[in-house]
Amino acid sequence: MRTKLDACLHAVNQVLLGKEPQVRLALACLLARGHLLIEDIPGVGKTTLAHALARTLGLVYQRIQFTSDLLPADIIGVSVFEPEGGQFRFHRGPVFAQLVLADEVNRATPKAQSALLEAMEEHQVTADGNTYPMTEPFFVIATQNPVYQVGTFPLPESQLDRFLMRIELGYPQDALERQLLLGQDRRDLLATLVPALAPQQLLRLQRDLFFELTGHYKLASQTTKGSVFVHRAAYTGWEISRPYNVFPIERQTRRDGVAKSVTW
Repeated sequence: MRTKLDACLHAVNQVLLGKEPQVRLALACLLARGHLLIEDIPGVGKTTLAHALARTLGLVYQRIQFTSDLLPADIIGVSVFEPEGGQFRFHRGPVFAQLVLADEVNRATPKAQSALLEAMEEHQVTADGNTYPMTEPFFVIATQNPVYQVGTFPLPESQLDRFLMRIELGYPQDALERQLLLGQDRRDLLATLVPALAPQQLLRLQRDLFFELTGHYKLASQTTKGSVFVHRAAYTGWEISRPYNVFPIERQTRRDGVAKSVTW
């Protein structure tokens, strides 16, 4: 299976030049059942990365272009009345894919952005009182423009929390940029990519990784010394990651506590 993962990385790196660390992080995020946020300026390969991952992993791919007039129904779908049957029928939106690209997600209003929350967290969508499960594996790659650009709406913390990673791509090096200009069109290269993994194999990899990590945690927790270390390390990570700027009164007190816990 490691050989197939290496083949996936190699195929994507042939399309997206000079971004090996970012490609590896994106694949690791997918294997960890997380969602990925790419924040960068337009034209550096954010959409290309998402499309290349979908093709090499054999996933059903949908791209949603977020704009200021986008509605939640444009994302999750809408119920349409059918006179023949005398009832409403739910027509699924583009979010019902295995890899969804939310392109320029911060160009849409918060109401439209929130349409992704349930799908990303619960892997399901609720519409008109009915619940529709997502097809597994389910992975969201969202791109956002820098907040200083005109026409952007900052993502709230409740939505940022849905993403496991946030990365930047940046400009390629000079030699690679010349290679991009003189070489084959990236869209033509995308069409030549073939799946190196099947969706069922990817699901099995995700499950194996989950059981392996939880197995290591349980093994470390079996001894008294290991249990104390694991629990304190986890608590320290939680404390450091919390946004204390929201609660200025508790900020100093809690940070003092974190400083002490680091020295345990």
